[in-house]
Amino acid sequence: MDSLFASRLAAIPSAQLRQLGIRSEHGLSRKKPQDIAKLLRSSYNKRSLADKLSDETLANIFSYVLDNPFENDRVLGELSLICERWNKVIDQAPHLWTSFCFVDERMARRHSQKSGRLPLDVVIQEAVTDCSISQLVEAAVKLYRLHEFLSRVRSLEIFVNSPALTIPIYAQIRDYPAPLLTKLSLTDTCPDQDTRDPVAFSNIASITSAMLTLTSLSLQDVKLNFWHQQKGAPYNLRRLDLMYTSNTVPPPSAALIRLLHRCKQLEVLQLRSDVEAFPHGRSASFKSISLPRLQTFAFEGVGVRALSDILSAIDTTTAPASTRYDFKLSTLDLDVMAWFREEYLPHLQPPSSLPPVKLSLPRPLHHLEMSCTAKSGLAFHGRTLGLASDPAVEANVGVVITSSDIPAKVLFKALEHCPIDISQVATFEVSRWLGDYAPPLDMRWSAVLGWMPALTKLTVHGDRETVEHLFCALSPGPQFDATEVLCPGLTTLTLVEALWTGPVPTVFLLEMLTLRQAWFATHKSEECPLRVFLDHVDGWTPSDHAALAEHGLTNFVSIHALPSFVQYYL
Repeated sequence: MDSLFASRLAAIPSAQLRQLGIRSEHGLSRKKPQDIAKLLRSSYNKRSLADKLSDETLANIFSYVLDNPFENDRVLGELSLICERWNKVIDQAPHLWTSFCFVDERMARRHSQKSGRLPLDVVIQEAVTDCSISQLVEAAVKLYRLHEFLSRVRSLEIFVNSPALTIPIYAQIRDYPAPLLTKLSLTDTCPDQDTRDPVAFSNIASITSAMLTLTSLSLQDVKLNFWHQQKGAPYNLRRLDLMYTSNTVPPPSAALIRLLHRCKQLEVLQLRSDVEAFPHGRSASFKSISLPRLQTFAFEGVGVRALSDILSAIDTTTAPASTRYDFKLSTLDLDVMAWFREEYLPHLQPPSSLPPVKLSLPRPLHHLEMSCTAKSGLAFHGRTLGLASDPAVEANVGVVITSSDIPAKVLFKALEHCPIDISQVATFEVSRWLGDYAPPLDMRWSAVLGWMPALTKLTVHGDRETVEHLFCALSPGPQFDATEVLCPGLTTLTLVEALWTGPVPTVFLLEMLTLRQAWFATHKSEECPLRVFLDHVDGWTPSDHAALAEHGLTNFVSIHALPSFVQYYL
């Protein structure tokens, strides 16, 4: 729900909501617009009810169903036919007429007149079947009529299926400037993407006065040329979306970096390519990108090496501490495949011959969670370190790796290189998915924990075999070599809902604690700081507790056991 919708909801008195049969504590926000329209249409002839609603309230309620520019004109017509009063209310409510799809000049003029002087949100959808000269001329003539309304257009969404149609659109906007235009969205669904000449980004930028008013730009499947973008007046963009869902080749990372140099006000950056990867091509001579207002950086699809180029180019001294990073990567990307051991992945092409890429975030992670499900794939979710001046400010980081033909559990089993730097992670949490989805022998705890030398707190949800292999990984080698102990700073190990059947897991626990204590006594001359917490452990017996006491380890293990009759499958 956007702010405008919420403000209109708040403006309706509770008494008038109750007259409609809507409880005020729930409000209209929980009702779908279609349900509201149905409610109003079914009660319009109840004069006692309709007369109690003010014209302003009716107009606000009508605005809730006008959420689709392609349908708004038809919906307004239907509501106007309900009764004379509704027709009058709609006719005298300018805000109901501001959003529409440009079908013809007559309809557009009607919306322009009835909306008064309010800014307009216009959608253009033009399609030609055979790209004949007659069809292109007809579409161009129709678009020519658009210039009459451009001076009031605030948001413009354009859907075309031929690059020839974009030329008259740019021409109209250039020749008849839109001083109020703040949002532009262009989708080009041309099937012959590779035969087109790229559109110079400067042509798009010139549709407003050096993009001084344009704050949101969304381009889908638009073949672009970004050259010569590093120099020039800065753009005023707050949001930039570049999406490629077909075989259109996206711009290379070098060109994107050039563009971002002129977008210092950017708050949201979204990049997506489903088929063709963003080409890698960063020059060492590029200066750092300053994005001091960036709130969200999202990337989806293929081209992780280009993503790494952009991340490396961001100036870490000016990057906000609260920026959210959301990356959804695909195994269709050969550079993503390079993170996994080849023998586990039945792919058709070998991984990239280049060294495995690592995504360098402007600030290091201090908390990490891993998940692995068939629906979401292999996921890393973390939080970055806050600033020294404001440590409470944290940024969320999400890296998800998906595959259409490789199960998520196989991805985890084959993971050999971590895609992000987790060397400064202090807290690590692993959900039960490890025990439920991945064979225990394939849980490469030694490799995973080896990526986090600064780890201090570890929380694991797992079964018996999970914790056994974890204890083995945390145990120092028999020679107590300083290089063979993992996570020397680990102070807290919490095992949640672990299945503790028989003496075997207790033996592994005792051996791990004993060996770590001996290692610390030999190499650190101090007591081992590790404490183990068994939270809701199932199957813990008095004999297990006696074994702890026999080895003098009762002060190192805290147990919260479930009743013995509780079964694991419950």
